[in-house]
Amino acid sequence: MFERRVTISFGQCDPAGIVYYPNYFDMFNTSTEALICEALGVHIQDLALRFDIFGIPMIEARNVYHRPSRPGDNIVIKSQITRIGRSSFDVYHQLFGATGDLAVEGFEKRVWAVIDPENPKALKGKSVPKELRAQLD
Repeated sequence: MFERRVTISFGQCDPAGIVYYPNYFDMFNTSTEALICEALGVHIQDLALRFDIFGIPMIEARNVYHRPSRPGDNIVIKSQITRIGRSSFDVYHQLFGATGDLAVEGFEKRVWAVIDPENPKALKGKSVPKELRAQLD
């Protein structure tokens, strides 16, 4: 389980004074990157080069909203990889509001991806590295 604390900024909110929903996807993306990099002991800038990949693109995402977050709220995001396939993995996020209640749940499916040598304009999956599997077992 990876955990990080965030303070909601004014710029993340819409005119109603609550977090604009796409910003939750951005928060969860940052949490996924941090989780992977911490597990592998690598900086995000070095991830692709070290593991010979294009990246870890998201191929599916959805959020379930329970409570709004507002500017100045100190929130906690807890993230964990819940499934690792051959080349894909699922990430589950829980965002807890300023009062400690579950505010948002996020679900992602990611691919450990390389450029397809047969079609350089496309990506294809590559086996998730043993180092990541070992850290998450």
